[in-house]
Amino acid sequence: DKPPPEFPKIEVSKELPEEFADYLRATVTWRNPGIKDKSVAREAWQRILNAPREKRYYRSTWAAYMLGKSWEKEAPEQAIQFYQKVRALARVGFADSSGLAAASFGLDHLEQLIAQP
Repeated sequence: DKPPPEFPKIEVSKELPEEFADYLRATVTWRNPGIKDKSVAREAWQRILNAPREKRYYRSTWAAYMLGKSWEKEAPEQAIQFYQKVRALARVGFADSSGLAAASFGLDHLEQLIAQP
């Protein structure tokens, strides 16, 4: 078994708007196999959703979607709530350039997993 390659250190530019900076930091943390504690990623995505509406137009749906993905195995009920939030955010006008609201519909199978004894 070979160890994974060393993940590069990625610096986030100070000129980047905060919603983009938080999303980038979270994604780098989430994808880095050397970081076992993924709570930092979840905290950054949640920070986007907690920011004032005018400061999170572009990455709110992305953050909610990734929070859903991050909870699928640990807490499917929580994942479903975030997938529903993606659709709600898109409905009220937040940017959804990647079609994540539509993609979240395919993840409704989680409801079936929860209902199984």
